[in-house]
Amino acid sequence: MLKKIFLTALILLFFNISIISQEFDFYSDIPNNELAQKITNEMTNEELLGQILMFSYEGDRVSAENLYWIRDKGLGSIKIFGWNASNLYNMVNTISRLQTEAEKHRFKIPLIVATDQEGGWVQHIRGNLSQTPGNLSLGATGNLIDSYNTGILIGNELREIGINMNFAPTVDVYINKNADVIGPRSFSSDPVEAANLALAFYKGMDKTRVISTAKHFPGHGNTDKDSHGTLPIIKSTIDELLARDLIPYELLFKENIPAVMMGHLGFPNITKKIEAASLSKEFVTDLLKDRMGFKGVAITDDLFMHGARVDGLTYADECRLAIEAGNDILLVSKTARQHQVIWDKLLTDMNNEETLRNRVKDAAYRVLKLKLDYLKNEDRVTPAPKSENLENIPLQGTKEFLTNQAARAVTVMRDKNYPYLEKADESILLISNYTRFMNIGKEFYPTAKRSWITDSSSYAEIQQTATYFDTVIFCLTSKANLEVLKRLENYKGKLIVLSFLSPVYLDDLPWVDTFIAAYGQSDETMAAAFSVLVGQIPALGKFPLDFEKME
Repeated sequence: MLKKIFLTALILLFFNISIISQEFDFYSDIPNNELAQKITNEMTNEELLGQILMFSYEGDRVSAENLYWIRDKGLGSIKIFGWNASNLYNMVNTISRLQTEAEKHRFKIPLIVATDQEGGWVQHIRGNLSQTPGNLSLGATGNLIDSYNTGILIGNELREIGINMNFAPTVDVYINKNADVIGPRSFSSDPVEAANLALAFYKGMDKTRVISTAKHFPGHGNTDKDSHGTLPIIKSTIDELLARDLIPYELLFKENIPAVMMGHLGFPNITKKIEAASLSKEFVTDLLKDRMGFKGVAITDDLFMHGARVDGLTYADECRLAIEAGNDILLVSKTARQHQVIWDKLLTDMNNEETLRNRVKDAAYRVLKLKLDYLKNEDRVTPAPKSENLENIPLQGTKEFLTNQAARAVTVMRDKNYPYLEKADESILLISNYTRFMNIGKEFYPTAKRSWITDSSSYAEIQQTATYFDTVIFCLTSKANLEVLKRLENYKGKLIVLSFLSPVYLDDLPWVDTFIAAYGQSDETMAAAFSVLVGQIPALGKFPLDFEKME
């Protein structure tokens, strides 16, 4: 009898403890820092690990795999890539379904749903979402209000579709002229200008309660290599980083930007070895958190990128390195099989090693505190977006803002044939690989003919084709376009270059005497460039790059 009473007491005690542990959840009325600590103290190893992982998924709609990671593993974050956004209605419904699953867990913790919607060149979600002129365009205006309003515009569109974290602003200082992977994603070659514009962008997006993420720490603007394909090696010293690349971060940290993305970038003059900053304790913990005082969440760039690869290590081993370095969220894009291997390895190590478990617990606390700060109050991004919200995009006034902002950025660098008006006795040829450039150009020069540069045969023919025309208006957007343009060096007519995206090729074209720089690739940007060319609007933009100081 006593044995039965004792067992009953144990059961009741266990039951009461369970009840006590459930007296609070994500929405409890407790100060955020205290609540984050209480929840992480109660979490199992599986729950802690789930909060620090950010996975992507295949396709554009919910699948058994998506539900497995949310429902059974308690995954804390999802990344939306372009391949998830081919059908926006399906994507929005998927986000809503996954958030519903997440809130069924005992602590009711919502998911972070992140994407890259920088504006300009890089935006993973397109469809009817707006394409802004981009960061370098903002640098050409130097207008903090434009940058602030761009952050608001992008944030409000993301709110409508349930995205609560944006991997923006890109605060890389444009140092190396050949930094093609950054290029127009940078605000400026001037670190102070970049810092001020980035701060305005962040303040605008923060107003919408979408979580901002500064990237790519400690700076991707001084390399001609792409960390998607290799580990870029940058020879900067720590003093050079502090005097240039890190200035935008210093300002943003003072203003409490909530998240930072670590870049897969090697700095052997600092670490004395070849390793990615994203996997380096010297960068993530010692520099970012301790020396610079960053209190938010450190996120890795995608650990499937080649810049994060370490010879001889598995993806799971690299993920462990990233945790030990001090990262708080690990972004791992694909595949499902590797996701499981990573999970199993990290969980086993956590169960066996108290030091690793404590590091994961600290990371989970930071993630949970971030979620409580942004995803709990009434002004949060809704965790249950509706596909009908897509009908609200673009928001009222967006077209006018984008048109005006693009117009303010256009810069005339060489003006021999500026402004240029079509004459009755002149023939005009438009050359581009952009259909929108051709269509918009025809609106301004109705009699112009068009020549698309799409393959090697069109490249070879362009020089001969141009001889039949009095004026050529050339669309310059890339190194490939530059090589085609160089075939026109001996062209005898009027040559006008309209440059979009990065304008660094100007230095390679001393023989081009009419050069107008815009900085995006949207309809509004191209229309603005033509409007300036014909003299309809003034060219108010300033050149955002200082070639003499660039490498």
